[in-house]
Amino acid sequence: MFVAPVEVEDCLLQHPAVGLAAVVPVEREGLVKPVAYVVVREEERGRAASEEGRARLAAELEDHCVARLSRHKVPRSFAFVDDLPKNDRGKVDRRALQRLEAGAAEGARG
Repeated sequence: MFVAPVEVEDCLLQHPAVGLAAVVPVEREGLVKPVAYVVVREEERGRAASEEGRARLAAELEDHCVARLSRHKVPRSFAFVDDLPKNDRGKVDRRALQRLEAGAAEGARG
């Protein structure tokens, strides 16, 4: 089923800890699933400083999305980044995020 990234990003941006968000489709196990890249607001960065903190924040963001979106639109994973890659026009470079995700998947397999 199609998931409009903008709808999921708008939902994530409603959470007080989220400064920026980008959602990209990623193929896993033969299915295309949404993955969210999140830049945490400066005042909330302490919460995401540790692995445990990131896990708690990811669970909180998932609950936030579940309460507001259809289940199939909820991101399957959350990656916390310092900034989102931009193209030459200053827009989020979704292809760069997909390449990043593909590289992470390759590293996990290899």
